[in-house]
Amino acid sequence: MSFPEYFETMSRNIVGSIFGMGVACAGIALIIGNIAEDVNNKKRCTTPVETVCTGIKKIKHSQNHKHRITTYYTYHPVYEFDFEGAHYEIIGASLDKNDPDPKNTTKVFVIDPEYPFRSIGLKGENGSKGSVLGAHLALLTLGLFFTLFGLFVFYISVNPRS
Repeated sequence: MSFPEYFETMSRNIVGSIFGMGVACAGIALIIGNIAEDVNNKKRCTTPVETVCTGIKKIKHSQNHKHRITTYYTYHPVYEFDFEGAHYEIIGASLDKNDPDPKNTTKVFVIDPEYPFRSIGLKGENGSKGSVLGAHLALLTLGLFFTLFGLFVFYISVNPRS
């Protein structure tokens, strides 16, 4: 193998290795960041408060496709509570068609005493029906994909076929 061929092979291996490890590190960072956010929210939100659903908020969503704009609405329960003399609102997870009317129902949320608008719902609220769990699983899966893809690119660049 001549020097230019050797140099070309080595530079391809180095670039592939750096790219592969960079993608793998990005995947690992996604996984760690997602887990750390979950743990921090559970540490911060320690004060349970009882809230009352006072109404339903209609939220408009629009998506711009190439030839048309799609608009749809989601409906979210609005929970209100008082904490240390101040009044707060929490917008709950979107409702399905088959959900009963939540008006005048009570629900317990765990809030952060320093920032009462930050909350974790008990029994699935703030992401009921698995939407928050689904988002976490999607991020973890994306992180795992980046990690495995990066390691694969690293392996291919270190062990070339020819």
